[in-house]
Amino acid sequence: MELRSEEHKTELIKKLASRARRRCAKAKAAGAARFVRQYYAQVAPHDLNGQPEDELLAAAISAWEYAQSRPAGISKIRAFNPVSDKHGWDSAHTAIEIVHDDMPFLVDSVTAELNRYGLTVHTIIHPVIRVRRGKDGRLLAVLDQNGKNGAAAAPESIKHIEVNEQI
Repeated sequence: MELRSEEHKTELIKKLASRARRRCAKAKAAGAARFVRQYYAQVAPHDLNGQPEDELLAAAISAWEYAQSRPAGISKIRAFNPVSDKHGWDSAHTAIEIVHDDMPFLVDSVTAELNRYGLTVHTIIHPVIRVRRGKDGRLLAVLDQNGKNGAAAAPESIKHIEVNEQI
């Protein structure tokens, strides 16, 4: 059963990456597809099963777009209540997106802080993605995880967290 779940997840991620490639401008299409593949690569199959493809794609593209610019050493954080006409997907939760340099214990630290404020974490997606940025912080490339396409890369932590809705 677990093998079929992994196979289903692999096929789903391929579909999402293909759709991301078609959705983005030609110059960014390959990077968007690579981002989507890495974004969902470590997510447990049961967390993806039953989720509408359109919503999964919209959530990944939201994080992709948010990661397009980030000055070196600066964390970017935003929280919003996703609605389909504005964000491409709906959620009964508040979404928090964080883009920052990778470092140990980030997931634990963020989760502990959210819990300290009495927020329940419903979803957390937290890939580490190797990127290359320009001096101005603009995202130039999303690199393969295996390091084959460039050594001058920095690992960045991309977080998508959903907590009980905040108004």
